[in-house]
Amino acid sequence: MRYCIFSGTNTWAECASALKSLAGLGPLLEGPAIEEYERRFAEAAGTRRAFSFAAGRHALYRLLEALDIGAGDEVILPAFTCVVVPNAILYRGARPVFVDIAPGTYNIDPSLIETKITPRTRAVIAQHTFGKLCDIDAVKA
Repeated sequence: MRYCIFSGTNTWAECASALKSLAGLGPLLEGPAIEEYERRFAEAAGTRRAFSFAAGRHALYRLLEALDIGAGDEVILPAFTCVVVPNAILYRGARPVFVDIAPGTYNIDPSLIETKITPRTRAVIAQHTFGKLCDIDAVKA
């Protein structure tokens, strides 16, 4: 079985079907189709509004902006991450603070987070890497 590049779990036929469903919708970054998607997503999530973005880097930047994270602030993140994560932090004027990963998970090591917290710490980014779930309960503790 062949798989498409979007995900290792989708077949070419599924990807082709998804792409065909987008044909004729017009702009994919804004417009009626996106507004409808955001409305339906918000409804399903039980929230007033939902926002969609064309790329995760843009979404992360806007999230940091919504949290008013900027110059002088620090954001803790795993040392093993995609370059777009620290770049979003840097673009906001904040400082990324890297924490080593837990052996065997590639996720942030929750036991090391507290050693990096300072009065300037505004957020901790804990990501799930390679399908391995980060121990969110330990991160929140």
